[in-house]
Amino acid sequence: MSPSSAHEPAPGVARLVVRVELSRSDALALAMLLRAAHPLSRSAAGSRTGPLAVLPDLTPGQGFLDTYGAARHIGIAASTIRSWTARGGPKHHPFPMPSLRHQRRNYWQVPVIERWRLEEENLERANRQARRQKHPRPA
Repeated sequence: MSPSSAHEPAPGVARLVVRVELSRSDALALAMLLRAAHPLSRSAAGSRTGPLAVLPDLTPGQGFLDTYGAARHIGIAASTIRSWTARGGPKHHPFPMPSLRHQRRNYWQVPVIERWRLEEENLERANRQARRQKHPRPA
């Protein structure tokens, strides 16, 4: 039996096609599970891996940032990101929850972090303007 015929239905059996729509993070999580479950999946070192041991390449070019990358992108310390994620901070504008969690590490999609950063800058600008109107500088 050739590899392609292994996936063909038996004669007289109808072929079933199902379309599943997933978000990008759900599709990535599913791909990660499928790769980890595949009997031939191997780590970078070439050894066999267990379930969930294989993580797809999450380089910045792929659109994901880890905690350190998100912190650099925003210009704050990584420990602040970890604190905000654990405690739901900052209170005035909570940091987004990770798009993906794998092996106790958090990953965010770049557009999510960029949107939060822009919203935060707009809030800070609005707060500065409100303070100036409330307390004008003497002439």
